[in-house]
Amino acid sequence: MRALSAPRAGWEGTALCCRGVRSAAAADPARRAWPRRAERPLPPRATAGPEEGSTALEAGSPPPSPELSAAAAPRYLRAPLAAGSDVRHDGPVVLASTLPAGAAVRAGGDVVVMGRVEGAAYAAGAGSMVVAALGFGRGAAVSVGGVAAAEVPVVAAPQMALLEGGRVVFKPLPGAALSAAPEAAGQGLVSQLLPAASLALGAALIAVPSTALGSLIGGGAEGVVAALLESALFGYILLQGAGLLAEGSELLLEVVDPGIIGGVLLPVLGALPDALIILNAGLKGSREMAQEQLAVGMGTLAGSTVLLLSLGWGLSVLLGRCDLSESGRALDKTLTRGFDLNRTGVTTEDDVRRGALILAASALLYGIVQVPAFLGFSESPQAALTGAVVCTAAAVAYVVYSVASPELQRRKIDAARKRRLRLYVVKALAERTVAAPRLGALVDPSGRVNTATLRNVFEEFDTDRSGSIDAAEVQALLLGLQLGGENGPPGLSADRETTAAFFAEMDLDNDSQITFQEFERCMQKWVAAKLAAAAGAGGDGAFTSLLDPRQGGATAALLADLPPADIAQLRATAAAVEAEPPDEAAEDMAGEEGQGGVALPRSQLLLRAGAMLAGGVALCAVFSDPLVESLTNLSRASGIAPFFVGFVLTPLASNSSEFVSSLRFAARKRITNMSLTLAQLYGAATLNNTLCLGLFLYVVWARQLPWVYSSEVTVIVTCSLLLGALGYSRTTFKAKWALPTMALYPLSLLAVHLLDTKLGWQ
Repeated sequence: MRALSAPRAGWEGTALCCRGVRSAAAADPARRAWPRRAERPLPPRATAGPEEGSTALEAGSPPPSPELSAAAAPRYLRAPLAAGSDVRHDGPVVLASTLPAGAAVRAGGDVVVMGRVEGAAYAAGAGSMVVAALGFGRGAAVSVGGVAAAEVPVVAAPQMALLEGGRVVFKPLPGAALSAAPEAAGQGLVSQLLPAASLALGAALIAVPSTALGSLIGGGAEGVVAALLESALFGYILLQGAGLLAEGSELLLEVVDPGIIGGVLLPVLGALPDALIILNAGLKGSREMAQEQLAVGMGTLAGSTVLLLSLGWGLSVLLGRCDLSESGRALDKTLTRGFDLNRTGVTTEDDVRRGALILAASALLYGIVQVPAFLGFSESPQAALTGAVVCTAAAVAYVVYSVASPELQRRKIDAARKRRLRLYVVKALAERTVAAPRLGALVDPSGRVNTATLRNVFEEFDTDRSGSIDAAEVQALLLGLQLGGENGPPGLSADRETTAAFFAEMDLDNDSQITFQEFERCMQKWVAAKLAAAAGAGGDGAFTSLLDPRQGGATAALLADLPPADIAQLRATAAAVEAEPPDEAAEDMAGEEGQGGVALPRSQLLLRAGAMLAGGVALCAVFSDPLVESLTNLSRASGIAPFFVGFVLTPLASNSSEFVSSLRFAARKRITNMSLTLAQLYGAATLNNTLCLGLFLYVVWARQLPWVYSSEVTVIVTCSLLLGALGYSRTTFKAKWALPTMALYPLSLLAVHLLDTKLGWQ
């Protein structure tokens, strides 16, 4: 959509602001904001017929010239048109309701209908277009540049009609690409419905005895198959619950600071799935049944810890490896030596070493109950109770330390805010390209990035024409995008820290300059992330979003000059249209967007995060007990020891989200990301050795169970001490360390088997 109120001047004013920002921004704070276009009074309401001062367009007469159209002020109509109305105006026209059958709008510029086009819409000029927010209905007539459309498609989706090759063509609204991402919207909806569907299936499966399910399958393997199906289903449900906890925690970190929430709530929520499995493993049934099921709990505890410290640590180092400099420090985002495991590696910040030391110290807590067991006191409730109290105190001390020294929470918050910054920059650039048509559209209707547009934007801010952008020009870019202004996202500003983070994101070769190739590569990735985020649920309807100039819809340029009160009235009209029945308001067009769309208010972010956390807790609480039972049944049917079943299968559900999150951060190949990854792994294992172990010992004490887990404790303590010592000994790890570390996982399984069968350990 073309800007119709001197957009060129607005963008060029921005360029001038950027050229002078180095000297003027510090001296005059008022220049830090994006230069606003002067507001003017609202034009008088258009009427159904010729107006004084406007050129009447007679039926069949040629439309006014594009030059005349571009000079005329836009006009909009709030009141619905009646059938038989004939609106005529020299400039563009915005209709805040449906264009009914029998009515006509004849404009010298663009025609924007915020409802459905059922009547006739005529837009003058070869560069004009007709926009229908809710699509075109039967009997609609469209003409652009004096050329009538041969056929108007009947669609209930945002459409635009424009002149191409001498004929009128219809396309999806490009402005909706960044807000709706229709191709991926269905996937976002499905992903949200999966937990609910899993809940329903799980409830049904609980009501069906395993033998009945097995009999449906038939054959001698009915017990194994039934137990395997149960375990897979309940494990998947628990995976969904853990995923909701992880997503809710990440969303919560966007709006909170380190403290009670970041230092206490989030680490505990991360350990919650394992904790609930342990509690449900031994709190019901006879002592014999509790002892059998508690072996699944010990397998969960050991498998979770070893998985994070072996495969999690090793794969993170391999994925995050970079070339090592002469001084032995990893070079961010630089990997030219391939699989040279001796000259590539990762580097972490120094404070991560403290997390590794705490991990090693936490492993010593197992000695409280294990030493008496080695001395022949395997049935010692006093040792179990003492260990439970000490482990609980250690867990409390650890979260207090996290509050007092919140490096891990700070890194998580920085990562969340960087993601918001990337999404906001894409959204803001899309808006500016809509407001300045000479730059071109940021994306085409299919969502692909236009290289020519990126080149134009890049050159606007390359003020010294050097072919690259330096740090000062990056700050000018952020200031030009109103970062920190009244329309910008909360919590983000164009300060030195944000500028440095943005510059580091785009400076891929670390030469202190951003070339166009680097700019283009980053923008392509960021636009893809924006489209993926926009496919999620939440946000305003697509119809109403077109009325928000900050959202970059097709009418942003038209509505940017209107006073806030008039925009509010248009939004109210849009809301009324959206509330109409489906057949009149095209309910199926109410597209939604997720975090990548408009910046949600703090209250909505907190509400959404709370809903995710509550849903995750509910799923884990309800289905951890059925999962333990199904794993016990699988162990009985297959003849595999319960510990090995819990060691291998349960962590795949309870720790997958944290595991994948760590690998994703590590793959970005930055020191800051690797620091977050390893600190997160150390922290999760520490909570297993404190909080989860304490709960396990409480169950042992409450049910008066013997301690028969010497071999399992051996592998947990060994992995914790080895990785803790390695992590504390250095800040740079060569990639070759990943191989023996990953080997700890299968070696741990083998060690437990040999200690139990060859040495007779219990």
